[in-house]
Amino acid sequence: MKKLFILAFTLSLFGCSNSDEISKVKNYHFSENVTNCAYIFYNVEGAEPLTMKERTVNYHFNGQNIITTSSSYNFGWKYEDGSGPNEVHYFIGNTELEGKVDINSAKGSYTIEGVEYHYEEFYLDKTATSCFSEDAAEDNESFRNLIKNIFSK
Repeated sequence: MKKLFILAFTLSLFGCSNSDEISKVKNYHFSENVTNCAYIFYNVEGAEPLTMKERTVNYHFNGQNIITTSSSYNFGWKYEDGSGPNEVHYFIGNTELEGKVDINSAKGSYTIEGVEYHYEEFYLDKTATSCFSEDAAEDNESFRNLIKNIFSK
């Protein structure tokens, strides 16, 4: 009985992880209008939340390869600082990219006027050196304007 009480107490302290809230499969559906980059912007007020069905999250990018969502950047993560292992599939339109897919992604944040905005950037063309312009300053300004437009709606 004492062991049962200790187990119950320990679980109440640390909580029980609901595995249904942890993603195992991520499907990224990019637009057929493939550009150098694609973006997911998180915590966008008024945007639709991400959904998970049977531990699978489907990311459907619009024609400009952008997703805005009211969900947090760590939606479906197993750990506070990472998602844990996931099976990842990439699609252009409805066609899955087969074999070794060479798409890099990075999560990041950008601070404008003291407000931190979270995003994920996908590099669809590894030979490209930027997303908007070959000029780094111009590329940075274009990205900054994109964030302002998305989060000011």
